[in-house]
Amino acid sequence: MIVSPHYIRIFWRRNVAPYLAKEKRLFTLIWFATLATLLTVLCTPFETKYIAGYLVPVLFIGFTLGVGKISYPLLNFSWAITTLFLLIYNRNFLQGVGSEYSLAFILSVLISFSICLLYMARINQRSEWLNRQWHSRALTEPLTQLPNLRALEQFLLQGAGQSVCYLRMENLEFLSRHYGMLMRVHCEREVFRALQPLLQEKGESFSSAGQ
Repeated sequence: MIVSPHYIRIFWRRNVAPYLAKEKRLFTLIWFATLATLLTVLCTPFETKYIAGYLVPVLFIGFTLGVGKISYPLLNFSWAITTLFLLIYNRNFLQGVGSEYSLAFILSVLISFSICLLYMARINQRSEWLNRQWHSRALTEPLTQLPNLRALEQFLLQGAGQSVCYLRMENLEFLSRHYGMLMRVHCEREVFRALQPLLQEKGESFSSAGQ
């Protein structure tokens, strides 16, 4: 990010701005405010044995809750910054650590949680990708790959004032019977391609199986 300001704009547009939208803004702001508060308390210069003992598990829980609610790159970047600050300003975080064995144990805990966090985030990212793929396939006809009646229902729910025109092509059965299913699929796609320029700006074409 320091080397390329262009990457900062791309990172903000892809990984930060979508999570500041109206439906996700509250959780994102509360999550970052809580993280900043915990990090500030853990990095303050005064010493007390209760801070590291009780707040560090809360910090781990907070990042676990962020999986699925915060984008994968933003979550990793936040954890990297958090770990860096904890290791640099470590008076509270390493309270009571008196030997190299204790320090090695704490560092191994951080490494283990980092691996678990990355693994959980990747699993969630793949799960969301699969859900988008399944949702997209549920809105298209298997053969023609054209929007189906489920897509029409969602389109009609987007706003009022839409009008529906039904076009029935009776010769499709003849085409599939005499020239095969591929000819029928090809003709349906050609009809959809020819109708698209004739529609209004937000108009869409949808396919009904067998029609």
